[in-house]
Amino acid sequence: IRQFVVITELNKAYRTRGRITVQDSLNLTRIHETPKNDMNLTRSICFKYTNSASSFVIDRSYPDVLSTGWLCVGPPRNTVCIPVPVCVEKLDPEIAGLDFYRAARKDFDKRGFASSLPEKFSAFEKRSFEQYGKALKQAEALLKKGEKTGAVKLLNAQAAKIWKEAAKVLGIPEK
Repeated sequence: IRQFVVITELNKAYRTRGRITVQDSLNLTRIHETPKNDMNLTRSICFKYTNSASSFVIDRSYPDVLSTGWLCVGPPRNTVCIPVPVCVEKLDPEIAGLDFYRAARKDFDKRGFASSLPEKFSAFEKRSFEQYGKALKQAEALLKKGEKTGAVKLLNAQAAKIWKEAAKVLGIPEK
């Protein structure tokens, strides 16, 4: 049943736009309902024991700089998705430690895993995907000029900014 859900959703995305996006993968990781079936199977993609989700986009032209991991640190329906560039130089302590996971788990305990994603999470993800997408384009332009150091610095700065905002959205106190 889980495989059926995955294949159905990925095919739907591909037929609609001719490609599968990070947002499609993210939406897929948050599906918690199981299609009606005769086998009485109740587990879908996201279940009460799901503790994280990730997707990785490999850039064809500059894989060592522009490739990006997209992470849900904590239960996917109770956290936000953040970008982590493959060229990351330093992770925020809230991500490297357990702060993101604890915040997501607290939300899970409060709202449960099957509740709707809060609007503030959706709004944050929309903004951060746009911001990071712009940074990727700027970094690609720098790479075309041979300015790898500048591209790496740009992506690290943009990711760090997004991580700080994510921490605020999740209610993690600033350190």
